[in-house]
Amino acid sequence: MLAKAIGSEVMYCVNVFHPLKRKYEWHFGEDNARPPGPHGFDFPQFTDIPTGAKEAADLVAYCNLPAGSHPMADLRASHGYKEPFGFKYWELDNEVHRWFEPDEYARAAIVYSEAMKAVDPSIKIGLVTYGERFGLDGQPRVHYHDEIPAMLEICGKHIDFLADRGPSAKNYLDQIINWINDYNARNDTSIIYCETEKLFYEQHPDVENRIKPDGGYTKSFMFSKWFYAQKAIMDYMAYQRAGGDIDFVIFNNLANTHSQNVIDTPKEGVFITAAGRAMSQLSKSPAAWPLKFDGYVADAADDFQVSAAWDLEKKRVVLYVLNRTAREREVAFDLAKLGREFSRAQSTSLWAHDSFVMNTLANPDAIRREITESATTAADRHLVKARPWSFVEVIVE
Repeated sequence: MLAKAIGSEVMYCVNVFHPLKRKYEWHFGEDNARPPGPHGFDFPQFTDIPTGAKEAADLVAYCNLPAGSHPMADLRASHGYKEPFGFKYWELDNEVHRWFEPDEYARAAIVYSEAMKAVDPSIKIGLVTYGERFGLDGQPRVHYHDEIPAMLEICGKHIDFLADRGPSAKNYLDQIINWINDYNARNDTSIIYCETEKLFYEQHPDVENRIKPDGGYTKSFMFSKWFYAQKAIMDYMAYQRAGGDIDFVIFNNLANTHSQNVIDTPKEGVFITAAGRAMSQLSKSPAAWPLKFDGYVADAADDFQVSAAWDLEKKRVVLYVLNRTAREREVAFDLAKLGREFSRAQSTSLWAHDSFVMNTLANPDAIRREITESATTAADRHLVKARPWSFVEVIVE
């Protein structure tokens, strides 16, 4: 119901049963208060692979099959939903490095995919490809990222997308996309890269100076600020430039959770966060077909960067200007080579007086949004001025 209300699409995450899933591991790096080891939970009910695969297949039937075709579809109808939900994307578990060795997980993925696609062949199966397996010394011994080629060789013909979490850095994306494209070319498959729980974490240079002398900070502090929202925009610009090699990137998340959200819901009320302001703007953007520039290539880490794209029908040009610096910047776009006549441009600017500004219940519009219109022609250089700490989207028609 929520997905329909907001025009979104559902990706369902299924529980992968496996003998290795009996013990939940809790390795979180060097700051653990206790030595590495089991979390203390015991899950014997989630160890039988065939049982888990059947439950996953039944879930697909409940969600996607028409009433009258399967007992699970009839159960859905009895719950008041006669029409199928039609869920397309299905991720095989979450943070699997806490449970599985990469090769064991890849082999289990075959069993699950075959069972689920036997119910609905149109669904897309996602393989988790991030995380680290730790040894008893607390040091990572296996990185899922490094095992992607081997995992693809095991189960690549049974999956449709990689459910990854990683940096937007070009070298990271290029490496994985090259692995995917190489496998696809050799096996006549169409696997694609996705990010299914995106955090835009970074070591912001001002944090150490403005929070604590030792550089400490909380997630809630970091994720609520405009600099974090601008980092989200920065990464989405990088993903957009990758074009069709990336299918989707899911922002984490909808509400609450350390302020890493688009909506905060304290008991006193509701407001859109800084990141929510950024996501709202990007979700409405008509940008569809990324364009290349002559003599300019943006780096994912540049604090001042631009990108451009056609809309879906290639009638409008969408220009992005991101300024994460403390001074006003400007850039001129030469539209002449596009061979079109343009008459007007609408500019939307998101900005704040400082990178540490945040929206709050008392001040829900601390992140400002301004819309202006101007005239332009194909012969002109379209000039965009970007305030300090701003993101500007210009739609040229």
